[in-house]
Amino acid sequence: MSRATWSDMAYVDLEEIGNTAIQRRLLALAEDELIFPPRERNADEGWVKGHEGAKAWRRAISQKRFCGDFLDDDELANYYIVYQRTTDKEYRQSGVHATIMVIRVLHVSLFEGIRG
Repeated sequence: MSRATWSDMAYVDLEEIGNTAIQRRLLALAEDELIFPPRERNADEGWVKGHEGAKAWRRAISQKRFCGDFLDDDELANYYIVYQRTTDKEYRQSGVHATIMVIRVLHVSLFEGIRG
């Protein structure tokens, strides 16, 4: 489990989505499934172009099934989470010892330029 914390800009991104079912699933995916470094040889995650080894991305496709949300997985898969490892200061200040800092949540239309 990653124990994710979110940047101010990532919260703004979540708010702009406007769909609470997608927001909940993105929060859960970040908390439960993000890992750093990203998995090798996986088409749904990798390094941010120009920031290899520092910033990663993951397509919002969960390995787990969610009950109670009537949401098409294709709709969720239109989003990408951009993240990095927390700094020592962020780790201490998180209060939950977060190991992942979510930087942005981007719709596929905004994401293609950063894919490595």
